[in-house]
This record gives sequence, C-alpha cells and structure tokens, in this order.
Amino acid sequence: MTTNRTRVLVVDDEESMREVLALQLDDWGFETRAASDGLQAKRLVESFEPDIVVADAVMPEISGLELLRSLKEGDPHRPSS
Repeated sequence: MTTNRTRVLVVDDEESMREVLALQLDDWGFETRAASDGLQAKRLVESFEPDIVVADAVMPEISGLELLRSLKEGDPHRPSS
C-alpha cells in the first residue's frame, strides 16, 4: 500500500537551522525539501508542490512573508496561513 506523505518545504538562510528542521520533519514522517532563500524556494515549489511551507521571516532578497504572498498569488488554490 502506497501512502502519500505530507510534503514540507523548509526555507531558511541559516544552513544549520534549515538542516535541523528538515531532519526533524523527516524523522516525523514528512517528505521534505529545503531552500536557502526565497528565490530557490520559488523554483522548488514548481517541481515539489509542497503541502506546507515553513519560512524564516527575515531573509535576504525576499522575506518569508513576501515569499508566502507570492506563492499564494501564483496559485490561488494554495492555502495561506
């Protein structure tokens, strides 16, 4: 029997935080991918299609809130909260 795991995208410019979070989520049974910034996250979303995005609020280039807003604009069916 195949089960679909919940897909989580972790976005953080601090490598250690990103890795720890992704490892913990993997241990909890989530399928995770990680991005080091908002631009990389936007590219990953197209192929990975995460169910959940966990983003650092303060990042260079694009803040976590700006990233979440732009992801929502790109697909109005995406949940936002």
